[in-house]
Amino acid sequence: MKLTRRGFVRFQAFLMGGLFSGKYRPDLWAGLESGKDKAQLRQCLKAFTPRRNPEASASKTDQGLLLTRPTLTGKQSLALNEVGGLIWERCDGTTNLQEIVDSILQQYQVDEETCVTDTIHHLQRLKHYRMIHIEPSQAS
Repeated sequence: MKLTRRGFVRFQAFLMGGLFSGKYRPDLWAGLESGKDKAQLRQCLKAFTPRRNPEASASKTDQGLLLTRPTLTGKQSLALNEVGGLIWERCDGTTNLQEIVDSILQQYQVDEETCVTDTIHHLQRLKHYRMIHIEPSQAS
């Protein structure tokens, strides 16, 4: 599958749709056979920046982080493992998705395909629980 300009725009829409709808797409990397295609994927990831919900708070636990935010009926909680905690820390509104993936690749022995799909899955969970917002990157 070659990503043309039209395909690039459609992929950006697919990526954002997945992040906003919370639909997990394990086949995100599927079909990207050439280095050029993967470079275009990286460009898509650079186009979006996650920002923490200011109402959300984090506390350390033995297993990772526990995020909480107030709701109308009390509070909502989400437990994160070590990698999820790293992703949460990078959701500062200035770090784009590709930079988050790069930081995980530097700290853990994982292949890029797994890292990208798992990072997006973590971000989808954070978005679903309204712990983060996904915004277009300022530099894109």
